[in-house]
Amino acid sequence: MARPRTSSSASSSHAFKQLNVGELVALDSIKPEPRVRPETPRQRAIRERTEDIRAACNIAAAAPASLAVPIKPKPGQKLATLRLAVGKLMDAEQRDLHWGVRGETIYISKGQIPGRRGGRRRKTT
Repeated sequence: MARPRTSSSASSSHAFKQLNVGELVALDSIKPEPRVRPETPRQRAIRERTEDIRAACNIAAAAPASLAVPIKPKPGQKLATLRLAVGKLMDAEQRDLHWGVRGETIYISKGQIPGRRGGRRRKTT
């Protein structure tokens, strides 16, 4: 047989039998603090290298088109890593600069870098 309903169950207060339920809490008060993680040596090296390349690009952008900014890797650095970093930054920033590798040096300039091989040409769209 079903239990008869009482008027006390219609009210907003509820007696919890199994749980300890507290008062309402604002969601902003329980938001976790953002974690500040220290920069790893690898991340620091990438950031510093990118800042140096960006500064060299700024110098090249301010210089006449007949001059180029040379970038040489320091001892312990690899030319391939530096070349990839320059290419990545040039693609990301879409500046009107040209760059090329001659020997162990990367050159950045507003003018065309001489001595380019044949093959693919830049699409002008």
